Amino acid sequence: MAAEVKNLANQTANATDDIHAHITMMLAATEVVVRAIDGITGTVRLAGEPSVTITSAVGNQDDAAVQIARNVMEAYRDTTQVSEQIAEVTKAAESAGLMAAQTLSAAANLRSAVGDFLGKVRAAWTENYVI
Repeated sequence: MAAEVKNLANQTANATDDIHAHITMMLAATEVVVRAIDGITGTVRLAGEPSVTITSAVGNQDDAAVQIARNVMEAYRDTTQVSEQIAEVTKAAESAGLMAAQTLSAAANLRSAVGDFLGKVRAAWTENYVI
C-alpha cells in the first residue's frame, strides 16, 4: 500500500511540475501582453483628443492584463506549495513503508522465537511425562 501511495504521490508531483511549467509560460506570455498593451496605450495617447475613449478602453485592458498576471503569480505560488506538500507526503509514505517492513520483520522474529520456545516446552514435557 505504501508503494501505491508513493506511486500516486510521484504521479501527482509530475503533474504538478507540468502545471508549474505551464503557469510559468503563461506568466511570460502575460508579461509580453502587458508590455504590448503599454506600447499601444502610449501610441493611442499620441493620437490626440479623439482617442481618449480608445485610451480608456486600452487602459482597462491593461488593468485586466495586470490582474491576470497577479492571478498567474498566485497560481504559481499555490502550485509551489502543493509541490512541497506532495514531497512531504512522499516522505511520509516512504517512512510508513519502512516502518511496515520493520514491523513485519519483528513479527517474523517473534513468531520464530515463540516456535522455538514451544518446541523446547514440548521436548521437556515429553522427556519428563511420557510413560
